[in-house]
Amino acid sequence: MGPRVIFTSGMATGGKTTVAKELVRRIPNAVYLARDEAMYGGLLLVDDIVNPTDRLPPFKEYVRADTVFPDFAKKVETPFGPMTLVIHANHNEFFIRHADNQSYMVVARLAQRNLEMGKVVVIDAYFSPKQFEQGTVKAFINQPAFAPYPRCLIYFNVEARVAFERWKARADKDPESDLRASSGYLEWETFLEITEKEQVPNPKGLDTIPHLRLDTSHISIEESLAACFRYIRGEPNP
Repeated sequence: MGPRVIFTSGMATGGKTTVAKELVRRIPNAVYLARDEAMYGGLLLVDDIVNPTDRLPPFKEYVRADTVFPDFAKKVETPFGPMTLVIHANHNEFFIRHADNQSYMVVARLAQRNLEMGKVVVIDAYFSPKQFEQGTVKAFINQPAFAPYPRCLIYFNVEARVAFERWKARADKDPESDLRASSGYLEWETFLEITEKEQVPNPKGLDTIPHLRLDTSHISIEESLAACFRYIRGEPNP
């Protein structure tokens, strides 16, 4: 398969990450890029323990008015020594300033380099309803770095009750499940409130972008993959 960009987005637990990774396993020249890896692999790490900066305020002072400490930050070990990892589950303002949009730009830069080497790039990205409505997603997909290559957007939908059950089923395997629980994802009523704002099945602006909308509520991973491959190859989906 020639170089191209495949974007997976949509509702949480809709299967976008599972399908994205499986696409990469089945396309020999594909690479997987995720904005979460850009965030937790660097953008949300603060090197304030081993290498304090005298001309800048201490990190705790910098985020004193934010909702980072004590519940959404933890010390992690890295090859460069311990650092503070900020968790973005509560959408604190540190995340908004330092990692939210920047994570997409890091992924885009890596994607550009891989496209130049003939790779199929699968970008696993959460695009918010606001980003769709404001045209940001369309601009991201059509940016000059991607313009010479075919682009496919696959938007994953899932029914609310199915999504909630999937959240609960994977909570034990999710290292951030306790933080997600404190954010309301594991309580039905608050889950509905959150998803109505952040997990929209048909966000405004989506229809201005060529895409496949895929509801995975009652289909298998194999059926999802088959639909994705038909779309990527330009074949009709039933």
